[in-house]
Amino acid sequence: PVLCPSCKIPLTALTKSDHTVRTKWLSTARPTMQRLPQTGIPLDNVHFRGSGCQKCKGVGLCGLTVAPEVIVTDASLLRLVRKRDMDGAMQYWRHELQGTTALQRALALIADGQVDPVIAEERLSAELNQEERQPAGTAGDTHETVTKAGQTLLAQ
Repeated sequence: PVLCPSCKIPLTALTKSDHTVRTKWLSTARPTMQRLPQTGIPLDNVHFRGSGCQKCKGVGLCGLTVAPEVIVTDASLLRLVRKRDMDGAMQYWRHELQGTTALQRALALIADGQVDPVIAEERLSAELNQEERQPAGTAGDTHETVTKAGQTLLAQ
C-alpha cells in the first residue's frame, strides 16, 4: 500500500513525537527499525503510516503499488534451471542479467517515502535486511543521523 502523502510520519519526526505516538509506533515497528539501517538505503525520506486524515479517509494509505520481480530468461539461465542449480540460477540472474528482486524494489519504494517499511515486511513475508547488504556508509551522514535518532527512540 502507498502511504498517504498528507499524514505519513517521517522517521525523523518520531523522535519529536509525544510519548503516546512513540509508544504505539515502537510496539509495532521496533524489529523493523532495528533492521532498517542494515539495508544500506538512505533513511532521510523513510516514512511510516500515519493515523489517517480527511484525504485518506482515516486509513493512512491512499492506494496500492507493486514491487515486481520480473525474470527475463536466456539460454544460460535456463540451463542452470534445467540442472536444478537454483542457487547458481539466482546468482546468474542477479549478477549477469542484473535481476532486481521484489525486496530490492520494495526497499527503493521505502527509500522514496512511498511505502511503510513495517507494511513492506508484512506483505513480502521477509525481513528488509534479508538480502546482500550494501557497503557500509552508502547512505552517508543522513544514515548516521537517522540511525542515532532511531537508537535514541529505541532506548526510550
